[in-house]
Amino acid sequence: MPKKVLELPKIADPTIEVVLGQYLKEAAASKKTGSSSREDAIDLFMSSMNGYGYQSLSADETRIFEYYFEQEDDRHKEFCQIFGADKIVENVSEFVGYFLIRKVMDSPTFLGKVAKEIEQLCYWLEKDKYASAEEAREGANCAAKAAKQLPRSAKASELLWTAAKEFDDVADPVEEGIMDITIVSSDSIWLCPIGGKEIGPIFLPKKITDLLEVGWDINCALAKHRGKWLIVEVGNIYPN
Repeated sequence: MPKKVLELPKIADPTIEVVLGQYLKEAAASKKTGSSSREDAIDLFMSSMNGYGYQSLSADETRIFEYYFEQEDDRHKEFCQIFGADKIVENVSEFVGYFLIRKVMDSPTFLGKVAKEIEQLCYWLEKDKYASAEEAREGANCAAKAAKQLPRSAKASELLWTAAKEFDDVADPVEEGIMDITIVSSDSIWLCPIGGKEIGPIFLPKKITDLLEVGWDINCALAKHRGKWLIVEVGNIYPN
């Protein structure tokens, strides 16, 4: 009786890792500058996909991912070593909207450059037929918007953190968490906690309010002192 051959789950050909390697090789040959930041951007994007890409997988895809991810030694494979280019654009939003903000500790300028590189990657994916025009433009637009907003939001976060340190011993927080910016004026903002009511005005220096936009989210803690609302703790700011 012939021995039954076990059919392993199919790995994409080419994988994300191979496609992005091809992108770096072609980009290096056609562009004289920027290779370092481009490689940094792709490395970070792959780290994001390897860490969070599984969240959008179907049930069948999840089984494939778990099979290879749980293997040991050389048989172990990460997300970018299993799936193909069709998974790249759909992970752009997670990368520029979460990973760069929460996981990358670098300058506002660097974050903007990384997002700009991902915009260029999306156009390349369309050119080389790895993504449809619609998908590529959607990813490129998302990255381009982030390239403009991330430097501002990161700078605002730095300035707010410094400003909040002056008040961290003034009063205990009475409201904390992710809050939506509902109003921005030259000298103040209003915030709305999830499921809560608007809080404000919260007076801030113009150099901070100039950087903020209505609709952005701030992870912070608020306290009230002498009838005025103060930001006493600051985490990340998320542009939308």
